[in-house]
Amino acid sequence: MDAVKPLRAQAVWSNARGSDREAGIAMVIAVAVIMLVSAVVATILVLVLRENGLSGRERQRAVSIASAEGQVDELVSQIDHASVSSLTDGTLCGTVPAFTSRVGRDDLTVTSTVTYFQADGSPMNCADVASGAIEARTAAVRATTTSTPLPNKAAVVRHFETIINLHLNVNMKQAIFGNDGVTITNNNTVVNGENGANNGDVYSNGYVNCRGQIYGSVYAGTTVTFENDCDWIAGDVWAVGNVTANPNSMTMVGDIKSSSGSIFLNQLGAQSNKVFGGKAWAHVAVSGSACPSAKCNSGQSINPPPTATFPELTDAHWTEPVTDPPGLGLGFTTITFPTCIADFGNPASLGYWLKNSGPTLTQNTLVRMPNDCTVDFTNVNGQVMYLNKDVAIFARGLNANGQAFNITGRPHFVGTPGALKNLYFIQDYHTPDCTKVGIDVNNHITADENIRLLMYTPNKFYSASGNSEIIGQIFSGCVAEINNVMDLSYSLLPVTGIQNISAMSYSAEIVAKRETS
Repeated sequence: MDAVKPLRAQAVWSNARGSDREAGIAMVIAVAVIMLVSAVVATILVLVLRENGLSGRERQRAVSIASAEGQVDELVSQIDHASVSSLTDGTLCGTVPAFTSRVGRDDLTVTSTVTYFQADGSPMNCADVASGAIEARTAAVRATTTSTPLPNKAAVVRHFETIINLHLNVNMKQAIFGNDGVTITNNNTVVNGENGANNGDVYSNGYVNCRGQIYGSVYAGTTVTFENDCDWIAGDVWAVGNVTANPNSMTMVGDIKSSSGSIFLNQLGAQSNKVFGGKAWAHVAVSGSACPSAKCNSGQSINPPPTATFPELTDAHWTEPVTDPPGLGLGFTTITFPTCIADFGNPASLGYWLKNSGPTLTQNTLVRMPNDCTVDFTNVNGQVMYLNKDVAIFARGLNANGQAFNITGRPHFVGTPGALKNLYFIQDYHTPDCTKVGIDVNNHITADENIRLLMYTPNKFYSASGNSEIIGQIFSGCVAEINNVMDLSYSLLPVTGIQNISAMSYSAEIVAKRETS
């Protein structure tokens, strides 16, 4: 029998030590790789976080300057052709209230200021700007946008500025302006917009009482009442006080707003013949058969309607030459008449001149009547007067009745072929006397064939009877009362000689736009 060989324990032990050594080396290598990968990941994470921080900040810089420039552009657009009286402190002058805006992931705070400067470059206070006490020549419109800070970053702050030159313009853009009130009592009266547009606006710093149809908006400093047979309002109605709808039938296209009062819709919007296409917004309450609904919005914060100051119109600048760019001159030639009569048979009268010289006029003409004159068209008897150029008739009406124009003979004015002619019946501005009628249309007047007519008086305008057809405008420093049938189509006539800057507007000419530090 062979002898049993002893186990090779030494060899086994020796191989076990080798395997452990290899496993340890592998463990060290694995740990090293993990550490290296972790370091690389950490480095990449740091870079990513750094790049994210940079891109987030650059994004905030971009949206901040864009927001500041956008706010400046918005303010400039509001200043352009706004009435001077609306450039008040905290709105379009001085410090404008700040607001917040969210753009994408960023919350932004926008602050802005508007500073006006006189001709000598000195800054103006807002009271002088809005009152027109001093004429502004330039303005600096500035905005600053501040972002909400990113983590571990400072807020982004960027500034933008636009410099504008300012030029005064006439701001008589209403079809009817009755400073104390407008009353339209005939349901067949129509106030049209220009060339089919809905811009035949009716404005008063007092009340508006409406019948008939208005193809425009209505603005009132106190109340608005839709009387029976107020058939159509094509625009908005915006009042400080109450708005009351009492029509038999009506279509109200736009919105109704009251900044301090209530709106009484009654049946408006609740019956097929009383259509209300917009919504009602009132500071106090909205009531009516259409309420409650989305049309009725009570307890709202509503801005007051746009304000306008009655223009103080005189014959200043009318005879100054026309310039380019346009200035205040209109290039009229002045003639005077010794008497007030408009009788066609009297060679010294205005009527005779209109009838015989009007068709061949070669220059725009300003007719100055005697101070105590009432221009009287009583004996016209419907005759047609042709005008080949613009004619502005100025009469002060310094008589016991305070009357400048008495239109009772059915005058009919026609523009000769060619350019549109402008006719003006103007009672020079003085302190309004609302107990007196400055222009009395006691029979109808026609001026709608290649001609347009502006009738202006600081006193009351009163149209009692007849069927008048007019293209143009009516302005009264008291109440404009229309009791007859009138078809008035709005058209803006050029005027000059306004003495109160607050009744005018500024056009804005951009001189420079830039980011500032």
